[in-house]
Amino acid sequence: DVALSNVTVTDVLSPDCDNTIGDLAVGANVTYECTLANVTADFTNTADVVGTPPVGPNVTDTDSADVDVTRPSTPRRPTPTGSIGDYVWIDGDGDGMQDDFELPAAGVRVELLNSNGALVETTTSDVNGGYLFEDLESGTYVVRFTLTDTETVDYQFTAANAADVTDDADSDVVAQPDMNVGLTGTIVLGAGDDDLTVDAGVVLVNVQGIQIEPTTTTTIEPVTVGTLPFTGFEIEDMVVLGIAALAAGSVLLLLMGRRDDETEGEVVSGWSNN
Repeated sequence: DVALSNVTVTDVLSPDCDNTIGDLAVGANVTYECTLANVTADFTNTADVVGTPPVGPNVTDTDSADVDVTRPSTPRRPTPTGSIGDYVWIDGDGDGMQDDFELPAAGVRVELLNSNGALVETTTSDVNGGYLFEDLESGTYVVRFTLTDTETVDYQFTAANAADVTDDADSDVVAQPDMNVGLTGTIVLGAGDDDLTVDAGVVLVNVQGIQIEPTTTTTIEPVTVGTLPFTGFEIEDMVVLGIAALAAGSVLLLLMGRRDDETEGEVVSGWSNN
């Protein structure tokens, strides 16, 4: 039971296992760990221990032990993951194609199903109509879009695959009244694949399938204006009355002129007699 200092453990198999423990008492339990390199099997490891007592020469010891090594597994490279997603929009003209003037549909429930039909993940379309499922392993998937009971009063899914090819500008969802309404076809993802072409269009119920009849021309008959009964004077009567009034006025002025002449003569005649 002599205290030692500067205790050094040296593994003969690998310099990676050399370590200085420090002060300890002889006979004390000491845990010594090291990282072993290039170990492929169980083996017997030998370690030399050297310690310096307070007085006297160094003390050495050599011990061997069978070591059961579990080699850490080589970290696997992460398997690349893929994604599925894209866009939900309001198909304003009901043609099944995305047009620049049409608006996104926000808040539509979107579910990702695996090849067994089990639910993998759920999300909703954002304010821009976008949705995305990420970190997906390779495999077969189906996407299901669901309209609420309130939404189905006014909307239903537009016609699918209007572009007749796998395209990112049309709708990929089965429309009413098919029993698979809201479902896409199967989507096969390889490792690290991204399929961002899975879209869904919704359309007003009274727009989808509407038949617009050709415009017909209606002939408008000319309006017949009725003759209102006359209740005043005819124009001829007014002219006659005017002429009569003018003549009467002239006669009156003539009579007044003669009266003035007679009066003036009388006055002058009176002054002459004086």
